[in-house]
Amino acid sequence: MVEMLFQTIVEITLTVSVIIVLLLVFSKLLDKNYTAKWRYWVWLVLTIRLLIPFNISLPDAPIQLYQSETTKTINSVNHHQSVRLSIEEDKEIEGRSYEIEGRPDKNTIDENSESSGDKNYTENSPVFSNNETTHHKVPVPDGFNTIKILSIVWILGGILFLSYHLIIYFSYRRKIKFSSWHATNEELLDTYRRVLEDMDVNKNVPIMMCNAIKSPMVLGFWNPILLLPDIDFTKEHLQMILRHEVIHIKRRDILYKTVILFARAAHWFNPLVHIMSVEANKDIELSCDAAVVENQNVDYRKDYSEAILMSVYKGNRRKTVFSTYFGGGKKMLEKRFAILFDLRKKKKGIISLILVVLLLGIMGLCISCNETTGERDDNFIEQEIKEAVMDYYQKRLAYREGYEAVQRDNYIIVTDLNLSSNNVREFEVTIYKIKAFGDKYLVLAKCYDGEGHPQSELHLLQKTDDRYTVSKTVFGDIPMSMAFVINSVVYKNNTILFGVLGDRTWLPGTDESKEVSFDYIITEFENGESIKETVTGDKGYIIVLEGVSDVKDMKLYNSEGELQTSLEDLDKYGSRGRDSEFSSVESFTKK
Repeated sequence: MVEMLFQTIVEITLTVSVIIVLLLVFSKLLDKNYTAKWRYWVWLVLTIRLLIPFNISLPDAPIQLYQSETTKTINSVNHHQSVRLSIEEDKEIEGRSYEIEGRPDKNTIDENSESSGDKNYTENSPVFSNNETTHHKVPVPDGFNTIKILSIVWILGGILFLSYHLIIYFSYRRKIKFSSWHATNEELLDTYRRVLEDMDVNKNVPIMMCNAIKSPMVLGFWNPILLLPDIDFTKEHLQMILRHEVIHIKRRDILYKTVILFARAAHWFNPLVHIMSVEANKDIELSCDAAVVENQNVDYRKDYSEAILMSVYKGNRRKTVFSTYFGGGKKMLEKRFAILFDLRKKKKGIISLILVVLLLGIMGLCISCNETTGERDDNFIEQEIKEAVMDYYQKRLAYREGYEAVQRDNYIIVTDLNLSSNNVREFEVTIYKIKAFGDKYLVLAKCYDGEGHPQSELHLLQKTDDRYTVSKTVFGDIPMSMAFVINSVVYKNNTILFGVLGDRTWLPGTDESKEVSFDYIITEFENGESIKETVTGDKGYIIVLEGVSDVKDMKLYNSEGELQTSLEDLDKYGSRGRDSEFSSVESFTKK
């Protein structure tokens, strides 16, 4: 949940960053043609977008940033997703070209002879380039992956960011509390009341005097107060200053700044969001200035400029995020004065604002950090398949009268109620491989309680009443001394090979074993077909041949293309496995 939220936040921050960059690059042009109020609303739109934790991306978004940390594979059988080679039994393989089924081009298989005379199909052979079994990535949470770490860092960073600003605010407010008092000057209070009436503001915001500040400000989110420094202003300047601060109150600019603060906290890792905050705070003041001098003559604008200069001259620049501030730095003052005396008529920018919103939506569609719809579907299917297998084992283990079976994580807990001691056995369910098979699925699994020799099982799942259920099953051997076995079953003119893969194999003539790792399997059949199956990271394999044929040879290679073991080793020092038929599961699950 947190990981998905973090990925969505990254999508949103990238989308908004593009708009921020465009606004900054064309800022001079925008200042020339649009009012500060337009920019005020644009920053607010971007801020709100930053806080909406929801993004819709195209299924195949042009910018894909998602990468699964750990993946399992669901391999498809129906669309030539296994490499199939036509090999003539009575001709030499070396130097010949073969056509891969489902592909128009021809490739060559290289042969490296080994001492045993076996053909060695290497990964570098052109015939296998880009033709391995297609893997649908299915993200599987595994341990403490990168996304989890980044998600935790993101949350902690946001908490620290907010905590810092809240500490600064409450510390500053505490200082103000002990340095301020309610205004009692009747002329001041009368001027304040007239300004509130003229601007149609009914909110009762107390006005207080403070000797800890040098410039007027509105402070506080829940209970705002208007603070004036304990200095003398002319009546005209006082009216202008009060008008400026009352506009902040009327527009709820403290709320505006608070929303920006939360956006910065959610996107603290993005410097462009912090730059946007600086620009937005500037435009809050600039738009407020513009509202004060709207429809006023040049003389009024000059007087207002003098009021600003007086505040800056006598003031300081200390401020908190939950406040407005009447002063400003040198560059800010230059910009404020330029706008005050810019009498040109500017656009309101309603259409441009709509275009910004549309551009936000388009950019959101084009950027994706989450898995695609297809990958999410595979994830759901895999989970549904696992649940179906667990349900099957639960029913099978409790099919006899007096037995009760319940699921607990990857275990089936079976209780014999016929015994007074309520004998309990724990069966661990392990799923080794899931492979698509037409509109069905093949699942290689094991259900074992630690007693006796375990068996593997190949289940055939089909969808019934909108959910997958196990319809047929067949048992197979599990490797003992060797690292693999070959179990086989024929189903509807398909030869299906399956088996569990070990990580060690016995060294003949010794009591030792060696570690092995498998990346792909080359299987040759008596009918001349050959299939390469990728098994990277898997603990089992399922190979499907269209047609009925016995296995002629099987070789297992590591990622370096080195032969690890083969059918020849298995025939010499072990046993192949079982040749069986699917059985209906009804006999196992009906009481």
